[in-house]
Amino acid sequence: MVFVPMTNPTKNFVTLKYTILEPGNNKQFVLVNSVGKMVVTQKLQNNQDQIVLKLDKLAPGEYIAFIVVAGKSLGSKKLNLIK
Repeated sequence: MVFVPMTNPTKNFVTLKYTILEPGNNKQFVLVNSVGKMVVTQKLQNNQDQIVLKLDKLAPGEYIAFIVVAGKSLGSKKLNLIK
């Protein structure tokens, strides 16, 4: 799996490109805050695409973005949100 944040740190939005190499259904993007609370979840339809996340309603800080397929995390990237 390849998972690339396009800008980091970011302010209002971030574009994440991903490629999922593993087979499976129920593909999902998950963003969690620094205490482990899920703040964004989004179903993924394609094995290769990009996600544009609006972050203007989230508090500044560190977040971790995950790609999950069939309940298994395939990788993560840290995002730093600044205001």
